[in-house]
Amino acid sequence: MLRHPALRALGKIWRLLDRGDRWQLVGIGVLMLMGSIWEAVGVGLVLPFIAIIEKPERLNEILFWRQNNTPLTQGEEYEWLLTLSLAFGALYIFKNLFIAGSNYIQFKFLNEKQRKFSVLLLRSYLFKPYTFHLQNNTAKLIQNAKTETNNVFNQYLLPILVIISEFLIVLAIFSVIILANPFIAIIVIAALALLTYLFFKVFQRALRNLGAKRVHYEQHVVQAISQALGGIKEVKILGREKLFLDVYEENLIEDRKANFFLNFISQLPRSYFETLAVITIILIIVLTLVQHGSMAQVLPLISLFAAAAFRLMPSATRLMSSLNTAIFYAAAVDVVYDDILEARTFSTPALASSHSPPQPFRDRLELLDIYYSYPNTQRPALEGVSLTIKQGEMIGFVGSSGAGKTTIVDVILGLLTPSHGDIRVDGVSIYTNLSQWQRQIGYIPQSIYLSDDTLRRNIAFGLPDTTIDEEALLAAVHAAQLSTFVAGLPEGLDTIVGERGVRLSGGQRQRIGIARALYHNPGVLIMDEATAALDNQTEAGVMDAIQALSGEKTIIMIAHRLSTVMNCDRLYLMANGKVAATGTYTELIEHSPEFRAMAKGYETPPSA
Repeated sequence: MLRHPALRALGKIWRLLDRGDRWQLVGIGVLMLMGSIWEAVGVGLVLPFIAIIEKPERLNEILFWRQNNTPLTQGEEYEWLLTLSLAFGALYIFKNLFIAGSNYIQFKFLNEKQRKFSVLLLRSYLFKPYTFHLQNNTAKLIQNAKTETNNVFNQYLLPILVIISEFLIVLAIFSVIILANPFIAIIVIAALALLTYLFFKVFQRALRNLGAKRVHYEQHVVQAISQALGGIKEVKILGREKLFLDVYEENLIEDRKANFFLNFISQLPRSYFETLAVITIILIIVLTLVQHGSMAQVLPLISLFAAAAFRLMPSATRLMSSLNTAIFYAAAVDVVYDDILEARTFSTPALASSHSPPQPFRDRLELLDIYYSYPNTQRPALEGVSLTIKQGEMIGFVGSSGAGKTTIVDVILGLLTPSHGDIRVDGVSIYTNLSQWQRQIGYIPQSIYLSDDTLRRNIAFGLPDTTIDEEALLAAVHAAQLSTFVAGLPEGLDTIVGERGVRLSGGQRQRIGIARALYHNPGVLIMDEATAALDNQTEAGVMDAIQALSGEKTIIMIAHRLSTVMNCDRLYLMANGKVAATGTYTELIEHSPEFRAMAKGYETPPSA
């Protein structure tokens, strides 16, 4: 049983890796084992090498294959010493090159897995139901996909691999010094093990708790930045800069406290083990003098222990620092584990769905007894809604806030799945192949999302330059009545619009949204209060562009201002999730008191 949280996190990572990844990890483990053996060999050769340097005549004992056991001459001793010195140096060069190569393979593996799982996680989020995004904070999802996946591999798994590597090195070197002098080695090892355990025990609980806090506060730091910069206009107008800054700083202080503690604790092992190394060398000298009584006799042994201590100190330091880091960042594994595990179930065909042909729409769109409730709510947002929209009609949904207008459009869009009922196009349920139905829709929201990129890329939205259809692009620009505007731009369609379209007017942004919706030549155009934020004159211009498409395309509108739906073929008045009344603008004025109250202040359309 993996009882410690840091070990449980390791078990979770193992379950997240596929068979190929696991074999790569095993291969890295083998390289670590070989590296530790080379480290032990390097340290183990110190004793005989120092012994030969001290007394070159010992070469006669080593070179046992020489005929007649003839002693080496002084010149021959010099040659052998030179050869052995070069071989000793070459061994260390090879050892360090081998370890450098192992580290390269290790880092390459970790970075590749971090990239793989980050993409996998974002893919999972993109393909989640729309309700998932309604319930989850965007800053948290960004944090998980970018930061926490990096922490899983580079701040947790990397330290775990370092721990394994350094532990094997420590074990191998201890084996060498045990062979050299078991009595002294066992005393030293027992003392070091006890002191290391005490050091670990003192800090591990605090590190674990601070690691969980880091996840919490980092998410709130990202959220604070996103909210402050995302609403910068309102922030500046309302003078809320300091309030947003205070929220950001409060969370950042707590986040930095956690990281400060980790950095501080990670530096302690160096001083701790350096002190232990000096004390250990003194202890070894005392013990060897007690055993042998003469420094001359034990100089090679002391040299071996000194070399071992020299090599063990950085290993022990890295081992403890990595252990602290792994405990601190183990919480990152818990944060993304379930999401990554679920993300692995997505298959390539799901990604290919965006290329499905549109579902044919030649006759009618039917909503049949639709019920829908949002998660964790008691009252249904839609209750028994049934209606039919003919191909080529212009339809409007009106009603007070919370009446169900947006919900019914989101159901038609396929973003929300009704708990009861069906939506059929020409008699075929859209749920038999939802992506094909969505390819038939052009959607124009109230707030058009524009990236800090060219007008061309914003209209084609997400398509690489090589796949943008120039003819379809120009047709969309013309239909959205953007041609004159584009012609007046110095760079035309290659003009940068600025982040969120800050260099454009409200009407221009909405027209770009219309062009984007029309780029794929959809059969259905859905407007979600697309003109609510515009002035009357700009709204009239945008609606002229929309009404020019009437008859050619089926247009479904949510309207806050009734002036935008006066020319609709039919209106649906929504109230409490139900269709309260239906008819033309004139018919509703005549027969619906609620609609008349809404229409007060608007002029009725002129008779045909």
